Amino acid sequence: MHALLIAGLFVLGAACGAAIRLMVFIGVLLGSAVIAAAAAGVAAGASQAGWAALVTIITLQIGYVAGFVLRAGWRAARNRAATRPKREERAAPPLGGERRP
Repeated sequence: MHALLIAGLFVLGAACGAAIRLMVFIGVLLGSAVIAAAAAGVAAGASQAGWAALVTIITLQIGYVAGFVLRAGWRAARNRAATRPKREERAAPPLGGERRP
């Protein structure tokens, strides 16, 4: 398989991981594996069809995990910024310390 096709599959997997749910991704995964196997089967033979489908599935899964990790990082950064205390707010007193009114 060509490097450009593999890069495209990785980007597709990352987009799926960042934007859509797992069940939709499973459909994308199975559909692309069937297309890759059919295209390779017509062009080169049965053994190449199996390898093409395997490379497609692995590349999409790696891309999906990368997109999922990016989405989790974006959410964590957004939540961290939203929960950061403002400068005017007082911090809680240390344990065992005196409380001031």
